[in-house]
Amino acid sequence: MRYALVSDVPVSWAVYEEVVRLALAGPPAGLVFHAAGPTDEGVRIIDVWENEQAYRDFREQRLLPLLEERASQPAITFFRDLRIRRLIVPSTRRAKDQ
Repeated sequence: MRYALVSDVPVSWAVYEEVVRLALAGPPAGLVFHAAGPTDEGVRIIDVWENEQAYRDFREQRLLPLLEERASQPAITFFRDLRIRRLIVPSTRRAKDQ
């Protein structure tokens, strides 16, 4: 079952860009969709994964090690997960900056 995650992360856009450049250098297995943008509190990220385990593997193997290298203390991040019942994705898979 597809798995979606909305994360509100209290980091600057510059920190997000550095981490995502490294974490997503090669598309992670199971990632369907990734969108992010700055908010007043930091960065909001919306991801869709093939399944929850694909996200957990990415988080443990790629994301957390990168964050631990860059943070003097862990940021308090708010996660909201969603079990997707409908997902519509256009045929293009190009990353776009708006």
